[in-house]
Amino acid sequence: MSVILFLAAILFAIPTAGLSLLAFVIYLLARSYLAAKVRVYEVDRRAAERAIDDAPGLPGPDKDAPDQPSWYNTQMEKTFFDGVSKIGARKGVPLLYIAHGFANPDTASMLFRFAAVMESRGRSFMEQQMGVAEFIAGSWGDLNTNDQRAFLASVAAR
Repeated sequence: MSVILFLAAILFAIPTAGLSLLAFVIYLLARSYLAAKVRVYEVDRRAAERAIDDAPGLPGPDKDAPDQPSWYNTQMEKTFFDGVSKIGARKGVPLLYIAHGFANPDTASMLFRFAAVMESRGRSFMEQQMGVAEFIAGSWGDLNTNDQRAFLASVAAR
């Protein structure tokens, strides 16, 4: 893709006084910046996963991160849940599974700890939502089809 864009930039460089080459350089810089941002997000998301897997009190890089994000018990909590629900639904996770996770105190505590670790690492509110939604989607995907059906049947029966 970049080769084609470079050739187009050279083709149009003469009539545009080199502006197409400048546009190509800007494209390359933007692509590199966004790729680096995604890599940092992935590192922070994996660190949050490790932090919630670690037993409480064990030393680790995120041992000083709070158990709840700064927006916990505020109006932002509903916004957080709504965002996680929308992202999770786009990833194929049933809303019942997401809601059940937030309704269970132990699971909700783990999900908020996940968001708190991401926040302590400088991730935005939206990135926290994406990270938690991806974590939930991963746990849903780890269930085999029979367990997924059994969960949905048990929740629907209530």
